[in-house]
Amino acid sequence: MPTKRKPNAKEQRKALHDKEAKMKELEAKLASVQAANENKRGTSPTEQVQIAEKIKKARTNKNRKSTGSDQDDDPLMETKEMIAKAIDDPVFAVIKFFKGDCSRDKLAAHVLLYGKPNHGMSQMERDDWYREFSRCCGAELNRHQSGVQTAIKREMQAIHKATAPHKMVSVAKWEKYLKRDLDATDEDDCKLFEACYNQILTKATGATERWNASRRGYFCLYNGDPPNKKGEFDYCITPETEAHALLALKGNWNRWHAQCQTTDKCPSYKQKTLHIWPAEEVIQASGTIKERLCRERRNLDKLTVTPEG
Repeated sequence: MPTKRKPNAKEQRKALHDKEAKMKELEAKLASVQAANENKRGTSPTEQVQIAEKIKKARTNKNRKSTGSDQDDDPLMETKEMIAKAIDDPVFAVIKFFKGDCSRDKLAAHVLLYGKPNHGMSQMERDDWYREFSRCCGAELNRHQSGVQTAIKREMQAIHKATAPHKMVSVAKWEKYLKRDLDATDEDDCKLFEACYNQILTKATGATERWNASRRGYFCLYNGDPPNKKGEFDYCITPETEAHALLALKGNWNRWHAQCQTTDKCPSYKQKTLHIWPAEEVIQASGTIKERLCRERRNLDKLTVTPEG
């Protein structure tokens, strides 16, 4: 028997539109029934309970639809899951950023190629797929990249805590690692390489299967690949992954360093990120309020020096 053809993007949009129209029609019928029963005298308690259950069910379905929580009824859910899975591995191994429509279409082409290798689409159908899902691919890449940066930050915090006294590894040392300008007889350089080899790059890949404990123990960093390697994506650690890890470290080093210092000084405090630096008057007013509260709580007069911080 011939295999059933999967609907394309245009057919999926039409099915979704028809489903929304049908839902609106059912809601209108339910509203009319509700109005008729409200005006009807002598409605039994059983009928009132049944009507209330129908109204509650309709409202619940409507809320799920508006918030997007009813994923089972989304005809595009299968495609979205395919996009997310393809970007996590292997597309993220070589594509880290996109800029403009051209690079986003290139990203969508890679997702379609590695997410559905046997799609059987013509050139016109592929172009239609790119127009429909290229923005979804871009949004998914940004989401995944944000998660990778967060994972790298946590490893940097762990490295910071492991040093005594606590110290953040400088960007210059990470650049020495990237250039392989390390001294095997230097203990600090060996610890730096080990931290990057076992911690930073493990998170920078964005996929646990690419550089887990089993592969780190048997493959070389620069050319390690699975036995069935077929293309550039199959390298465990691609040059793009190492470069992206250093770029994340360099771009976020000042912010992460400040967060680690704040955690060391005030471990029980909750940190809040400021995207816009407050004005000088606001900082001065905040310091004045803190000083007044400190004096009130400790019964200090104006001539007594307040403690540091």
